[in-house]
Amino acid sequence: MVTTPLGILGTGHLASYTVAGLRNNAGNIDIILSPRNRTVARNLAKKYDCEIASSNQDVIDRSNYILLAVRPHQLGDLLDGLVFESAELVISAIAGMSIKQGLNPRQAEIMIKQTVQGAIDYSDNNKAG
Repeated sequence: MVTTPLGILGTGHLASYTVAGLRNNAGNIDIILSPRNRTVARNLAKKYDCEIASSNQDVIDRSNYILLAVRPHQLGDLLDGLVFESAELVISAIAGMSIKQGLNPRQAEIMIKQTVQGAIDYSDNNKAG
């Protein structure tokens, strides 16, 4: 596994397809999942050799790259109380929201707005879950 882990905050459909795409195309990178939806997280961990963090802060603390993969209305609750370090790269795959709407610029040194299409590798023969 790669020593620079990717942490994913959110474990819904977008996270599932992202993990599947990474495993099928990006090789062996360490992926640390949010425990947000334990059933989905357990399925992803088992199927794609990911690790489930003990909390969302644990995802952040153990990852150099953070993917925000929640629905826009979930972002406020997700970020409440979380601390981002300056060395982290935060990637938002949240539809319809700019980074400025979700994260305070002081929370992360570098922030990227990623389109959903760039995060998903989906085909009928290779469904995540």
